[in-house]
Amino acid sequence: MQSPKPPAPDPRIAELQQQQEERLRAQEMESKAEIAARQRARRYGGQRMLLSMARGGTADRPKTKLGAEV
Repeated sequence: MQSPKPPAPDPRIAELQQQQEERLRAQEMESKAEIAARQRARRYGGQRMLLSMARGGTADRPKTKLGAEV
């Protein structure tokens, strides 16, 4: 006497699990990209701001030559 075979797994379960794994991978990639962007901003943001011509409103002031207005 043999026991009956178990029913085959529902293909919908495998499909849902695959979709969940894809969402998880995408979420992990997004979080890694956010972390990398924050690290880049911390590393290079200060130098870029210091070297920028638009910082501190220096571009709209009149040019002076040794303190005299030109």
